[in-house]
Amino acid sequence: MNEIITDYLTDKELRKVKKGFRVASRKLSRKVLDYVAEHGVYGSMTSSPERLEKASTVISIILTNPYIKRLYINLPHKYRDKEPYSKSVVKYIQELDPRVRICWLKNDIGPISKILPTLKRVRDKKAIIISFDDDVFYPPALINELIFYTVTYPHILPGGAGFNFGDMEDFIKRDGWPERRKPTFPNVDVIEGWGAVAYRKEKVDIKLITKLNKLGTVCKLSDDLTLSFSHSLRGIRRRVISNRYFSGNEDVFPLSY
Repeated sequence: MNEIITDYLTDKELRKVKKGFRVASRKLSRKVLDYVAEHGVYGSMTSSPERLEKASTVISIILTNPYIKRLYINLPHKYRDKEPYSKSVVKYIQELDPRVRICWLKNDIGPISKILPTLKRVRDKKAIIISFDDDVFYPPALINELIFYTVTYPHILPGGAGFNFGDMEDFIKRDGWPERRKPTFPNVDVIEGWGAVAYRKEKVDIKLITKLNKLGTVCKLSDDLTLSFSHSLRGIRRRVISNRYFSGNEDVFPLSY
C-alpha cells in the first residue's frame, strides 16, 4: 500500500480501500494478455481545479494496475472557461507516474472531456479505453475485469454500474403519472460512468459523440448518455460486472473529498 496516496482518505475510507485491495483479481489468459500487449489499455479522466490535487489518490490506485499503458487526464485551459488550474498542482500530478499524460483542451467541453479527447488521441482502433471519475475508489479487481470483458466479449459495454430505462416504469407510476398518461419507455441500456466503463475505440462513433456534444450549450450532455447511445446504435448492450471478483457497484464508492 506504500505506493497509494492516502493523504485525502478518511480512516473509514482507508479501511475500505485496504479491503478492496485484498480481493483477488482475475488472472488474465494468454489471449487477453496478447491483445493488451498488441493494442494497449488507456485510462481516461478529467478533473476540476478544486479536486485535481486530491485526485492523486484515485490516480495512484488506478496505476497499481500494470496493464494501464497511459492515463490521460484531459483538462481545459480554464475550467468552465473561467477558472485556471494551479501550475504547481498540474506539475505534481504529472510527476506521479511516467504513464500520466496531461492533455490540454482549448475550451471546456463539459463531462465529455472524460472520453472524447482520449478517443481522438489514441491511434490504435482496437485499443481498450477505460473511463474513470476523479473521486471514486476502483478496486484493482474491477480494472482486470473490465479488460477481460472488453477483450473476450467485444459486443458488450462492460462497467461497474448501470441501469435500464425499461426497469423504471414502476418508479414513474409511483411518482404520480396517471395510468393513461404513463409514458412508454424503450428498453434502453445506460452505463453509469462513475462506476468505470471500458470500450474499444473502434466501437465508438467519435463523429457522433462530437456532434452530440455541440448540441449542448448551456448544459452539456453527460459522457454516460452519449457513450451508451453510441454503443446502442451498433447493437452493443451494457453489462454491469458482478461475479466473485467484483460484486457490482457495492465495491466502488465515492470519496469524501
